[in-house]
Amino acid sequence: MDVRLSNLLNSAERMLKDKNTSSADRKTTGKEAEWTAPAVQDTAEFTNQLTGKFQTIQTKLSELQSQLTKEQMRQAVLEEKSPKPDELINVLFGKEPLFPELQGNASVNLEDLKKTSQTNILALETQIRSKEVENENVVALGMIHNSGEFSKALKDLGSVSFRPLNENSVQKLIQ
Repeated sequence: MDVRLSNLLNSAERMLKDKNTSSADRKTTGKEAEWTAPAVQDTAEFTNQLTGKFQTIQTKLSELQSQLTKEQMRQAVLEEKSPKPDELINVLFGKEPLFPELQGNASVNLEDLKKTSQTNILALETQIRSKEVENENVVALGMIHNSGEFSKALKDLGSVSFRPLNENSVQKLIQ
């Protein structure tokens, strides 16, 4: 679910206009029950959209940070005293090779790898900063719009995300 912040802001502005219009209608018609029910539904929907956006950003941040760690590890290994390409083939990051471009007996210039790695690190840092700002904007928007429901949704999200692992479930998964 990829929702742009501008779309969220436009939806929030539309909701505020609708709320103000409904408030004026309520004063003239006296039908308060018709006015409150849609507002509660819209607030819950908007909070759910913000929570979904928050989850999406957190997932993307996690992926970017993993990529940054990998690139930093590549950079550190390449800056060691004269690494040999045949030794670098065996270096792993998790379960995958850290230098996949060296497999298949390809001749690769290590200086070019250093430069590419440094460029990737800078690009990833920029993307991470951008996502962090976007994340802060979503949280701020949620707190401005309806701080109680949004903070409750974030607390619920945190309790679900960081639940301790069940040993039996893990055992079943790895068998």
